[in-house]
Amino acid sequence: RSGIESESVSEMIMGCVLPAGQGQAPARQAALGADMPLSVCCTTVNK
Repeated sequence: RSGIESESVSEMIMGCVLPAGQGQAPARQAALGADMPLSVCCTTVNK
């Protein structure tokens, strides 16, 4: 939706308040679901 090309993304940081039941690495799952390259570093922040 942002209009940027996925190849221009090098890092993805996602906040997650209630990670229970979402499986492992929600940020990585979101990146793969968005067809980001496998080289994109993903971090899930839980606070």
